[in-house]
Amino acid sequence: MSKLIAALAGWKGYAALAVLVAGIAGSAAGSAVWYLQALKCDARIAKLKERHATEIGEIRGVQAGILAGNIAWQNDILKRLGGLEAAAWEELEHARIEGERFRADLMSGAERMWVRIVPDSIHRGGAPGGSPGAGLDDEAAYALIHPAIARDLAKLAADADTAARQLNLCQDREIARRMTLAPSSPGEKENE
Repeated sequence: MSKLIAALAGWKGYAALAVLVAGIAGSAAGSAVWYLQALKCDARIAKLKERHATEIGEIRGVQAGILAGNIAWQNDILKRLGGLEAAAWEELEHARIEGERFRADLMSGAERMWVRIVPDSIHRGGAPGGSPGAGLDDEAAYALIHPAIARDLAKLAADADTAARQLNLCQDREIARRMTLAPSSPGEKENE
């Protein structure tokens, strides 16, 4: 160690000490610069993260608004369609009850079904060209249908009526669905 102290005595020692101090000072200054640069980068990153979080929040807000609008639109459609269906099913049930009542009245004889006939078409024994049935007025315009046939005809009419009502319900649903869609041009609704 004494050799080191003897070597540092004189101008060479001062120069070595100056170089050593300058190296330490440079290292400290470099570290400080890097630290300040890291602080600046951290501040930039924090600002970018904050801006990103704000943008994500705005996007989520817009998405939530769109979803809320879509849900409200869907609920509106479901409410209208539910009203249509409830009314249609009530009407179908009423028609079914009335049809059953009419068929029961036909079977009991309380109700009769008549058909219009051509007077010359009634023949004895079902053979064309024969004489008219006994006791039938040649001018008669109506004939009574057998109750079982009348019941079958009433059932057929009720089934056709039910099918027509179900078709109307289907058409009403489609019209309601189309009315909820926004037209792409002003004349689109008129063309449908």
